[in-house]
Amino acid sequence: MLRSPKVLRFLHKNGMGGLKTSLLYFVATIGTGQGGVEGPLSWNFVIDILLCALRDVKLNDHFFTRDAMGVNREARGRTFADDILSLLASHDSLQKTADVVSAFSIMTGIRVSWHKFRCLHIQNSNAGRPPSPSTLAVHTLHWENVNLAPIATSGDLKHLGVVLDVALLNLTQLDKTMDHLIECSDLTLSKSSSSEAKYVHMSRSTLMQMVYYSKYMNWTPPQWISLEKRLNVFYRRLSRNMSSYPSLMLNVQKTHGGLGLQNFLDLVNDNKLRLVFMMMGHSIDTSHDISSLIG
Repeated sequence: MLRSPKVLRFLHKNGMGGLKTSLLYFVATIGTGQGGVEGPLSWNFVIDILLCALRDVKLNDHFFTRDAMGVNREARGRTFADDILSLLASHDSLQKTADVVSAFSIMTGIRVSWHKFRCLHIQNSNAGRPPSPSTLAVHTLHWENVNLAPIATSGDLKHLGVVLDVALLNLTQLDKTMDHLIECSDLTLSKSSSSEAKYVHMSRSTLMQMVYYSKYMNWTPPQWISLEKRLNVFYRRLSRNMSSYPSLMLNVQKTHGGLGLQNFLDLVNDNKLRLVFMMMGHSIDTSHDISSLIG
């Protein structure tokens, strides 16, 4: 659907007669136009106010990370576009953060999607810690109405397309990845296109989708190998080889007698290293966080 009169004028000017009707667009009354060039910049101006307020709020309970040099730094929250992720060590600090977001949304008139709000309580070997409240108060409409957002002690949290769980094992994402691989493999093999086209689709679409969230995962070696084995089943069926065909020959380059097919684990590790090197050259906080994981 066309989003603005400006787009319609552009189509008229360029002679796209099939779209010359005023019913193909609507005029937005709130927010920014879909696809508008100025939209991201305008949003940055607005969200920066909230991020500065969250940075300056006085909190007593933080998580800290230690890098390879033994330096401790406060683990700060992260923001991407309109998604905010906060990491705090107590219910009181988390409630203060929620109050800042509530106040910001009331003052600016921005509608916050509270139904998308997710909060996980991760004990992580601290079972003896006193129980904390099971909800967070989220204020709207001049601070009068209160929504009690539940704090989950089990389950999953989806952030930027990556599913994380309270147990920190990420088994839900592992199951989703396996199901996605099986579904796409069977669907690709069922098509009437050539083997080359099927491989291109698998390597440039399905595997790229899997790599996006897999590079953040901490799965065990047997779990990684289970994904690799399932991909090899697809490779053998695609190349019309028997199940006894050596797995290593699937990935060995053609110049050395193999099939030269993409190795999933190599692809994930390559993307992990790219991410590490990129973050090491980023801001001080970001480079410290990645150094603490390496150290």
